[in-house]
This record gives sequence, C-alpha cells and structure tokens, in this order.
Amino acid sequence: MGDLKIDISDLTPFVLKDLSQRELISRIQKISSMLTQNREVISTSDSYIFDEEMVSAYTLFYLPSNIPKLFFLFNKLPKDFLEKILAGRFIDYGSGPGTFALAVHLFARQNNWPVGSTFAVDHSSLMRKQAQKIFDGFNIKISVLDGKNLHNLPTQATLFFGHSLNEMEHSQIDKIITELNPQNIIFIEPGTKTFFQKLLKLRNYFHELGFNSIYPCAHLSKACPFETEDNWCHQIVRTTLPSELSRIADLCKLNRKQMPMIAHVYSKTDSLNNQKTLVRYKGESKFSWEWLSCQSEGEENIIKEFSFFKKNHKGHFKDEFTYKRIFDKLSVGDRPQIEKLNEKSDGKWDVKLIKLQI
Repeated sequence: MGDLKIDISDLTPFVLKDLSQRELISRIQKISSMLTQNREVISTSDSYIFDEEMVSAYTLFYLPSNIPKLFFLFNKLPKDFLEKILAGRFIDYGSGPGTFALAVHLFARQNNWPVGSTFAVDHSSLMRKQAQKIFDGFNIKISVLDGKNLHNLPTQATLFFGHSLNEMEHSQIDKIITELNPQNIIFIEPGTKTFFQKLLKLRNYFHELGFNSIYPCAHLSKACPFETEDNWCHQIVRTTLPSELSRIADLCKLNRKQMPMIAHVYSKTDSLNNQKTLVRYKGESKFSWEWLSCQSEGEENIIKEFSFFKKNHKGHFKDEFTYKRIFDKLSVGDRPQIEKLNEKSDGKWDVKLIKLQI
C-alpha cells in the first residue's frame, strides 16, 4: 500500500499552540539543530519537549513526514506476520506526539485490518498531552502512559521504538525488555553510522535473548557483513510530500523526501531467515542495473553483487516503460523475489526480477 498523506493543515486543529508560518519555520529549524548537531540539549531543560510551541512545531512537521517510514517498513513484511502483530498488543515506547502509534492505526485502517490494544509511552508530559489531542482528533483509541511504572504495560506484546533507542543507554533498554518480555521488537532509528555501531551490539543482545530476524538481516546468528566495512547498513525512504509540508520543508531547507533510516524487526515466535535484502545501488549501465544484496550463504551473511540485465526483463513485463519504471522503484532495503540465472567467475550473479517484494 502507498503512503497515507497527512498535511500540516490536517494537524493544525489538534496541536497545543497555534503558530504562524514564521514561528513554525523558526522552531523547526531550532529543533532540527538539536536533533542533528546539539543532541545533548535534548535531555536538558532547554529541550524542545518542555515548550508547547516547540512540541507543536515538532508535531506539525515531523509527525507527517515520519509516518512514511513506518509504511515503508511494514510494506516489506509478510502480510500474515503484520496482521498478527497489529491485532495484538502494541507498545510505542518513546512515542513523542504519537507519530508511529498513529501510523500503525492508519496503516491498518488503509488495509481494513483489525487493531488490538495500542499504548503510547513517553516521559514528557507535553508530548503525552499532544499525543492525546492527536489521537482524539483522528478518533483513534490509544492508551497514553508515562512509562514510570512498566507494570502498567502488557507483557509479551510487540515493543516498538521510534527514534528513541538512540537516546537510551543499554542498561535502560535491558530494563525495559527484561520487564516487558516482548514477543516482537521493532525499531525505526536514524540512518547514521553512529547508530549502526550501537545496533551491532543490540543485534547480538537480541540474538542472546532468543529473537529471530524478520527484517532486514538474512540470519541473526551470523555476523553482519558490514561489521568489517567502512560503511553501514540502512534503508532509504523516498516519498512525496503534500503541498504545505513540502513548502515548509523547502523553506527550512530540510530534505524530507529522501530519508535514511535504520529499521529492524525481530521476533521470538516467527522467523524469516535467508532472505535477500538490497543494501546498495551501484548504478545503471547501458545493459543492466547493478545492486549489492545481503544474504546468507553457508556459515556467513555475505554481500553479493547482482546484475539485472535489461535483455532478461523485456519479455517478462508488459513493455519497456513498465520494467524501467519498476526498476526505478527499487530501493535500499527492498527484498525483491529474484531468479538466479547465472553465476560468473568473479562471484557476481545474473538475476531476473520476478516480483518487487517477497
């Protein structure tokens, strides 16, 4: 399913404070600086989470532009797994103004799927107040909690972190997971090398706790092939923005149409090993599209180079325009269904695209 577009005017009736365009732009720029350059401010009294106008600006800009990240991730997951977790208990820990808890309900609504009990947890009283106004405005039932007492939250649920793991120490993460004993863990975090280094430790930690990989790792018991590279595994969300949001993003000089992120899904009850995930686009030549894929082979997760030769796809799709448009949609983080046609002496695979997603 495609993204559900929410524009600034859709949220304006539900924010804590009315803001002029000038006020909105000024506060978004301050928040952006905190998120990217001065992250140490976030945990101090100078943080945007203690000011109603700043919380409102954050909500108007980051809530609608972050929702496509969850849609991107959910569209990569098996339908039966998704339906099961959405119908169960879902905890958005560090929910902010309710961005991803809201997105879960909007995604389910778009697919006509039932939703179980959803909990939005945040330590900021203003963020909780803002989240409640958003949920009421969209007529969605979500329990908003402060998280001080984890016993008020259900165990064996799906535990979701959205841009919150990167702000936690490992001891805090361990405490939350130990007490809540989740069946599934999902997170969407900044697509930075800094968080990737933290992820490598979390990945081992989740494996020790008995979790399996659903996305994007080929196999959780095998080392990540990027551990030894001067690079990192992430996804890139490419989206379009509704008119008001696009204009404000341009005025703030912030790119919200192409967003790197690190999104992972783990489960104790389900597994989806040995999938092939596209991790880097190498370019297009006259004859082919070149991609790198992460996949499991023997005792290792490895990086394999794929060549999608154009001549192998001309008869598979309706016309040349169709297959070129489909290849233009391929993105880092995708898991296309492929057919291996040949393996060259240098280890590269000639492959044929069968279907965009598993």
